[in-house]
Amino acid sequence: MSLNIIHLLRIYRNNKLIMILENNIVKLVDYILLNAYSVNSTGLYKGKAGLSLCLFEVARFQEDEYIEGHAFDLLQEALLTKNGDIGFENGLSGIGYVLLYLIENKFVEADFHELFGNNLKKIEETLSEETKKPTANNYIRHHFKMVFFLDAFLSSDNTDNSIQPLIDFFSDAAGRLLEEYVSRGNEGKSNFLKTDFSVFLNTYIKIAVTCKHFYPSLKGLNGYAEQYLQNKWASNFTTGYYLEDIATKNNSLHLKEVAQMNQALALKNIYPDTLSLSQRIDLLYLLRKNKDKQAQQIMLLEEGFGDDTRENIIENNILQSIHPTDFIAGYESGIARLLLYWVYRNSPESNHFKFL
Repeated sequence: MSLNIIHLLRIYRNNKLIMILENNIVKLVDYILLNAYSVNSTGLYKGKAGLSLCLFEVARFQEDEYIEGHAFDLLQEALLTKNGDIGFENGLSGIGYVLLYLIENKFVEADFHELFGNNLKKIEETLSEETKKPTANNYIRHHFKMVFFLDAFLSSDNTDNSIQPLIDFFSDAAGRLLEEYVSRGNEGKSNFLKTDFSVFLNTYIKIAVTCKHFYPSLKGLNGYAEQYLQNKWASNFTTGYYLEDIATKNNSLHLKEVAQMNQALALKNIYPDTLSLSQRIDLLYLLRKNKDKQAQQIMLLEEGFGDDTRENIIENNILQSIHPTDFIAGYESGIARLLLYWVYRNSPESNHFKFL
């Protein structure tokens, strides 16, 4: 379905600006709803669970019962539809995470075990079996983000003794993988590993900071820090942001130095037109944690917000900011994430937000 971009988003022709028109928020929501009931996926990143989370946030901010009703309907569909995938991005653990998030932040009143108990049992049983296989480390690598769900559940219900051992397994396996990346970097294979390692590292340190029951490998992180100082890895603001938190908690001046260098150098090399929509939003989310200090960079990434003079928007421009394989309405990379950022940016109470 074609998106009427003129009424929804405005972008400078050189693609340096992505902008939400606040007075068209309902049209953005309507576009999500048009896609929501036809998409087959029920998951977080590209499915109904993620769209439901987005609409609940918008409904609360707008005090809109109509949007809230649709958000609830989508949540019900996500919970009732059978899903054989237990993964975080598009499977059961992502749906479970959304339910926990909505309960914790009082969007819904529900008994998690009553609604999700059978799925939780399936997740636990599947993971327990996978940890016993010779291919367990590879499985962990591709399902690492499940820790977000496991940790959220353990934080909400610490009576389930089967969850911590699963998180411990992720901690151990992911720590070994981190150390393996560092070892291969020392062997001169960093060029081949750069993109793969950057994605893994950002997920690793975000989990280490966000999930209180996950224990990071300081050996692996210190190995990365040494290689960073040898110019083997590029600067990355996300890496620096979360690494500084780990450094502070562990009283590591060495890690803190590398973290701050990452942030400083990355901020000098922000080129908005090279960033995807999701990359821009995720960077803005972190910059706004210290919005007074990072005002210049935020302005660069939000340049033109509130400008009512630009109406000649082309759909092709927004599509250039969303990868062709991504769900344009979705939580991971599309309009739902853009709407969530709009709420986050304008809400006086946004501490609960986590762009996962």
